[in-house]
Amino acid sequence: MGPGGVWIAAGVLVVAVVTLGVRSFLKPAPPRDPAALEGLLQQLRASGALPADTEVKVRAMAGTKKVEAIKVFRTQTRVGLKEALDVVEAMVAGELSPTPGPAEPAAPTKSTDDEVRELLARGEKVRAIALVRERTGVSLPEAIELVQAIESGAL
Repeated sequence: MGPGGVWIAAGVLVVAVVTLGVRSFLKPAPPRDPAALEGLLQQLRASGALPADTEVKVRAMAGTKKVEAIKVFRTQTRVGLKEALDVVEAMVAGELSPTPGPAEPAAPTKSTDDEVRELLARGEKVRAIALVRERTGVSLPEAIELVQAIESGAL
């Protein structure tokens, strides 16, 4: 085989390798398993890694802002990109059960009020807000509002 034949053989080999590589790259991904994704969601909900408000937010964004929804889901749950993508796409396709309704936050008890007042008296407003959030399950702005109401004597 002459020098031209070597180049032809090398070219054929390169074309074969590239063709095989492209075919494997373009191979369709295996279909997602909604049952496995549902199990993942249940596990994340049970562990507290996926609060209902985050899940509602992800579902709301999934239809129009898929990339943002995936980012929020990954940030909150720490799952991999593939799992987050599969979950968000399954949400869009309606393949997953609906988000459970949020639990009604409990009203602060008298003892919580007393503890908040004690913390405020010691100048520990941040700890008072954290205590209200922990005990009642309200959002940060709601907790701040409650603590300010207790501080001002409105509650």
